[in-house]
Amino acid sequence: AVKFRTAPQIARAMPLAKHFARIVSRQNCVHVQRKVLAVQVEQLLELVLPSIRGEGKQSKEQCPLSISVTFVNDVQQRKLNLEMRGVDRTTDVISVPSQQFDGNDIASILDKAGTDFGGESLINPFAEYDYGDCEPIELGDMFISPMYCAKDALKQGMTFNGWVRRMIVHSVAHMCGYTHNENEDFAAMLQFEIDLWNRWHRIQHPAFMLPLPSRRHQGIMAHPLLWRDSST
Repeated sequence: AVKFRTAPQIARAMPLAKHFARIVSRQNCVHVQRKVLAVQVEQLLELVLPSIRGEGKQSKEQCPLSISVTFVNDVQQRKLNLEMRGVDRTTDVISVPSQQFDGNDIASILDKAGTDFGGESLINPFAEYDYGDCEPIELGDMFISPMYCAKDALKQGMTFNGWVRRMIVHSVAHMCGYTHNENEDFAAMLQFEIDLWNRWHRIQHPAFMLPLPSRRHQGIMAHPLLWRDSST
């Protein structure tokens, strides 16, 4: 049997620079263990930090990174996709890099999309902390549709948790300035994702998404292959 480490054990496995991952769930397809995922994403941010410093945005090693991960249903994701990209369909992940959008932009997008997130988008989450001269680097917001990711996971032969982690890495790559508009851009982004994924994946991660009780867990989300090994 696979023995997963607990969230506190994982937190001790890698020194963090007080990064902040805000996890919000606005869907009822799966149960999201927000604290478990927050620890994992904060570890990912520690791996990303040298790349951010390399871009010259911050030179101090202990400056924290912040990110917001919001899980939504397909209807919400479709509205967000239409508002942001003009594409009238749902998708797996939507990235909102802070390089291109600020907190007011995000709030406006959510308002125009008519999607109620209860004001929990990432807007100055560091208000309660004093970091002195080291200002936090806000990477941005990402919105993930678990239902869409479940379909892609089955197509790719991956577990549900594993595929969602891949989407998180993909979104973080966008927030670090990578795009896939041209072939050269795509190649550079893919290499960045592969390197980041391989380093993050070396850490054994417990599942952060769990199936709902059987009476509520129906359709594609009940497919056994999605949950066959939640550590991958």
